[in-house]
Amino acid sequence: MPLEKVSKIKQIEVVDLDGHFVVHVTTSSYVLDTDTGEKFGSKEVRRTINATDDYSSEPDSVRQVADMFHTPQAKASYKARFEAALAELEIQS
Repeated sequence: MPLEKVSKIKQIEVVDLDGHFVVHVTTSSYVLDTDTGEKFGSKEVRRTINATDDYSSEPDSVRQVADMFHTPQAKASYKARFEAALAELEIQS
């Protein structure tokens, strides 16, 4: 019974969070019996990619989607908004 670990991107989704786009990636992993085609131990993992995250090690399909929404202007806007929110928290402390 030869077994193989399989990991595939199940879904790439872009969510608009008040004008800033976040990429959600869902990956499905399981063990496959290559003789019978039976799957064992299925697991899904979901992760997010924000505009300022480094996604250079992601698969091509994920990078292409992130590049469409995480333009230089979007990255600058996200960073400015994040820094303003941090500054506001410091004032309230």
